[in-house]
Amino acid sequence: MILAVTSFVFSAEATQEPNHTEEFSRAVQSFKAGELEVAKQRFLALEGAMPGNPATLLNLGLIAMKQRRPGAAIGLWRKGLSENPTHSALSNAVQWGRTRLQKPDVAQDFDAWESYRSTILLQASPTAVVTASAVFLLIAGWLWLRWWGLRRRAYEEETAGPTTPLAAIFITIFFAFLFTVSITLFIDRMDIRATVIKPKVAVLSAPDLEATVLFEIFEGLEVLVRDVRMVGSDKWRRITFPGGLTGWVREDDVFSTVDPSERAFEKPTEKVSP
Repeated sequence: MILAVTSFVFSAEATQEPNHTEEFSRAVQSFKAGELEVAKQRFLALEGAMPGNPATLLNLGLIAMKQRRPGAAIGLWRKGLSENPTHSALSNAVQWGRTRLQKPDVAQDFDAWESYRSTILLQASPTAVVTASAVFLLIAGWLWLRWWGLRRRAYEEETAGPTTPLAAIFITIFFAFLFTVSITLFIDRMDIRATVIKPKVAVLSAPDLEATVLFEIFEGLEVLVRDVRMVGSDKWRRITFPGGLTGWVREDDVFSTVDPSERAFEKPTEKVSP
């Protein structure tokens, strides 16, 4: 575990941008010295100055892990991945954090979208996909225009027409695939995902502590946030567990990718779900 934590810290230092380098170094030194609260405040200040910075979120997650809050740690790392989906250090951190959960991952009946997302979307860089699709579009367009020009000339000169433009066809297919991935990446980014940050959470049929318990979710699991509602002084979230199960949980039961990072460190409410 010590080796894993050290490697993550070094990865974070390597990916830090030039700005705020001195503040970042101080925060890392506080972390290494075991001054977790000091390090946390320094990293949260950096996160406020540079929202979504993967190095900052990586270290904030390590602090949460040191404080024995693996769900919060995984949530912070997933927050970083929402903006940097191909960041290897964050991805490795999530996988490592999942091995530290008290309850192992439960079997999930993923639908076609979730399977497609985990297989393709989470492995693709949005910038690279959009750039590649633009390049393939230009090449395909040039090849088709060239083929149509040759075909028209052959018709006018009454000679044999050009052969089937296999290169243009294949490149068009590649463009169609990349364009589809680009659109689905955009659609996926519209979803708000969250991580369970408590050991066990009862998912209710309504935003009410007296409502029927539908099922339970456990720390570290990822869910989709479908709706938010205020009921009295409590804020509730309607979540969907991959596989189709839906219900209500209190806001502080989960940490979403759009929440401010300090929310991952908030103390849970004194009210307890059934």
